[in-house]
Amino acid sequence: MYTNADAMTNKLHEIHALIEIHKPVLDKVTQILDEKEAVDVIYMDMKKAFDTVPHQRLLKKLESYGIEGSTHAWLEDFLLGRHQQVFVNKSASAKEEVLSGVPQGSVLGPILFILYINDLPDYVTSHIKIFADDTKVFRKTENINDCEQLQRDLGNLENGLQNGK
Repeated sequence: MYTNADAMTNKLHEIHALIEIHKPVLDKVTQILDEKEAVDVIYMDMKKAFDTVPHQRLLKKLESYGIEGSTHAWLEDFLLGRHQQVFVNKSASAKEEVLSGVPQGSVLGPILFILYINDLPDYVTSHIKIFADDTKVFRKTENINDCEQLQRDLGNLENGLQNGK
């Protein structure tokens, strides 16, 4: 049985982990601000992106990481051939094949998602930090060109997520 002290200890461990994860971003942003420079930071929550990962593109990306053979076949079986159906009261829709998304609620789903977005830093010249489905893109902004580059980087991220490499 957990006590309030156990719950508090667990919560403190979670907070400490979050601080450690975000510390490099905070350190860099603080350094820029200490230099009396401006910095633009974009925070992106990509929870909904879990549902949009195209299975075929993910499988190709896994191959590019060297995941082949029986492991690749097993992952293919895990992702493909899924169907969904909606029930309202006593009526049911037709079953439709699920062509995208990583299964949430599984151990493998978040890992596959991270593998899918692992190359996002390749699309930007700005600083980027990724933790699970939280992404931060930031850049020192000394002039309008820096702001425009940050905007281009956001467009490159969108294209990268939609079209892949």
